[in-house]
Amino acid sequence: DTAILWDATTGAELRRFNHGMQIRDLAVHPELDQLLTCGSDHEAKLWDLSNGLLLQRFRKHTGPVITAAFDPSGETLHTVGSDQLLCSWSLGSSTPQSSYRLPFPSLTAAAFNLRGTTLVARFGGKTMKVFDAHNGGLMKDLKVPLPNDPRITNIDPEEIGRASCRERV
Repeated sequence: DTAILWDATTGAELRRFNHGMQIRDLAVHPELDQLLTCGSDHEAKLWDLSNGLLLQRFRKHTGPVITAAFDPSGETLHTVGSDQLLCSWSLGSSTPQSSYRLPFPSLTAAAFNLRGTTLVARFGGKTMKVFDAHNGGLMKDLKVPLPNDPRITNIDPEEIGRASCRERV
């Protein structure tokens, strides 16, 4: 339930960010010293890295927030929850610019590409789908032989062609 910022040179702990419940994912703002935590409490929270203050809460999901990403400009962020809701938010706004219900059951894992423009989601054991993060539109349907293993929770969207996943340790 806590994210920790460490000094990479000295190994010293610099700051803690207490989300309050299990943190499912993190995203770092592309230009500002800000950290976004996604939690099992159905919220995403934006933190100031320099002083540890909570800057903003993003509340729309009715289930844990699985993943989030900033777009390249840093002005918009996207969240996806286990409720199958894809939300786009403007920083500073408490309501999403848009939200789309992903029309597939059994969302088990999701990840955005590095640019925050594409979402790859895993549904059940062998189905992955690629969505446009800005409008929720289905871009590609991938039927790949993924292990039906609940320990596989994260998808690397930069490796879509190889359907790469990493296992939670």
